[in-house]
Amino acid sequence: MNFKKAGIVLAFFMVIACTFTQKMRDGEMAFEYKHYQQAITMLSEEYAQTRIPEIKAKKAFLIAEAYVLNDELEEALTWYRKAYEDEFGDIALAKFARVLKRLERYEGAIKIYDSLLAKDQSNPGYRLEKSACERAIRWQSSTPEYVIEAVSFNSSNSDYAPVLYENGQIVFTSDRPTATGEELYAWTGHKYADLYITDQNKSSSVNFSSIINSSENEGSITFSSDFSTAIFTRCGLEEGGDGFCKLYTSRKRRYGWTEPTILEFVLDGYNYMHPTLANTDSILIFSAQIEGGQGGYDLYYSLLSEYGWDRPVALSNRINTPDDEKFPYLFKDTLYFSSNKQGGMGGLDIYKTWQMNNGDWVNSQFLPVPINSGADDFGIVFEDQAALEKGTLKKGYFSSSRNAVNKDDIFSFKELIPVEDTIEVIVEEEIKFELFLAIRVVENQYEKENDPNSDIVGKTPIGQALVTVNGKTQETDANGNLIMQINFNSEYQLAAGKPGYLRDIDRFNTNEVIKDPEDPIKTINRELVLGKIFVGKEIVLENIYYDLDKWFIRDDAKPTLDSLARIMAINPFIKIQLGSHTDCRGDVEYNLDLSHKRAKSATDYLIELGIPRSRLRARGFGKGVLIEKCACETCTEEEHQRNRRTTFTILE
Repeated sequence: MNFKKAGIVLAFFMVIACTFTQKMRDGEMAFEYKHYQQAITMLSEEYAQTRIPEIKAKKAFLIAEAYVLNDELEEALTWYRKAYEDEFGDIALAKFARVLKRLERYEGAIKIYDSLLAKDQSNPGYRLEKSACERAIRWQSSTPEYVIEAVSFNSSNSDYAPVLYENGQIVFTSDRPTATGEELYAWTGHKYADLYITDQNKSSSVNFSSIINSSENEGSITFSSDFSTAIFTRCGLEEGGDGFCKLYTSRKRRYGWTEPTILEFVLDGYNYMHPTLANTDSILIFSAQIEGGQGGYDLYYSLLSEYGWDRPVALSNRINTPDDEKFPYLFKDTLYFSSNKQGGMGGLDIYKTWQMNNGDWVNSQFLPVPINSGADDFGIVFEDQAALEKGTLKKGYFSSSRNAVNKDDIFSFKELIPVEDTIEVIVEEEIKFELFLAIRVVENQYEKENDPNSDIVGKTPIGQALVTVNGKTQETDANGNLIMQINFNSEYQLAAGKPGYLRDIDRFNTNEVIKDPEDPIKTINRELVLGKIFVGKEIVLENIYYDLDKWFIRDDAKPTLDSLARIMAINPFIKIQLGSHTDCRGDVEYNLDLSHKRAKSATDYLIELGIPRSRLRARGFGKGVLIEKCACETCTEEEHQRNRRTTFTILE
């Protein structure tokens, strides 16, 4: 079952929405509309008929891609090989190696990465994937820290995403034949997914709730600590458009669950899934693919206030990557999640991280074999630690597709307490430690397009930006990403720029990055934000206030001006005008004089910080340019305050 995979549910609903009225003209059209089974059939026929090498190679590559999206990996290998032999390019060979990795044929994948590196020695992605294969081989031969076992309530269909429920029960997702509705999910040929409930030691399961389950896909549920509130994922068709996955909530009453409602922050046109509640039910962490993210599915959190769930905030880029981060779960102070980022064992892998004293998260750490494998591994949860038997550190459940193609199962696990005389001694010199830097260059996305005075609602990647790392310049890809290998115990200076944008810089060192024998490959994620240059556009500087009839710079205004000074210092080519505006009250000449003094105070402060006077101009507008057009005697204090503003304008 591919319901767990980001975008696949959406893709199916796009097919339903479009193919009722559109007949597939050819295999490429079927592939574009995500109708992959039909695409495989049509593209295979077209491949046999065409004699044009370029077209033949492209069709072979698309067939391989369609097989991967259906988890038919052996068939994908055949067609990636054909695509490469038909001279589609090294991308087909790299994809071939990635599939070998998912099938845990690591030695074969290493040979291919070696051949790719022989042609492109500077490609850090190939080097990272090769190192991951070498690590996987070491882990497969090491003494396992975990004991795992398939649970008795698995079916011949897909079963995944277990969650602990009251009275020792487990709620999970499955597309078994007893699921709600009569329709089959065209992607898998099985029923639409439902939520099921079972006792831990029983093989039978029943439908969780006829109110929560529907004829659409349900899954990935979380409960409040008293089990009175549920938040879950539902993916379905929207009237007149494509279907998206959304987060719903329901409350348990005396006679059952209430009709589910969509959480207040969920926006139309985006995908939200995999919720988990934490910190006495006041924090909701989930996965979403919305504008402003790192590129794929990212992890977000929302805080519960008296008004409901607040607008979501993305977690640290030490966690989120340009790939997919999904299935979060917070156990005590440790956040577990799954990702298919580079450097893993194959498909989705389970990672863990926790917050440091400064509030940031440590670089995510890879859970070893046998929790992770070449297959998709995800949806981990932990049992109550009070009931642990002797010799066990932790126990719980997770999901994996390791036992069969296109099918997920649930496994129980126990983390064992190491026995002194059986601990493997690892000599640090025998392990190849590697460190990578993943950079993403973005710009702010404004609520009103091209209006920097409107709210920032997200971030958009900047492709082909120039990034300089310790004097060496490279270019980001189309998604604003760049990855390179770096050294331990070193300092790094980053700078990014692109014509039409303000530059951004960053500094960090790798002195505190620990060489962990169990996780020898680490990646540091950094984000650089380039501000679009709006020449001649007046931009309001927030949080700059003056005392009545005064013009000196208050302490609470200095952080904003400090930030402006930083922008000017790293962008020495710009000149700006600092403007000051008063509200509508008072004499015209007095307001002009007062506003000029305030603008000059701001420029003088920047000069004290080292910005040359030649790059600054001060101008007082008085009450001549009001942004609130209310009649002066009727303006509220809030409207007066918005009119009393300090701005900057890039002159050149």
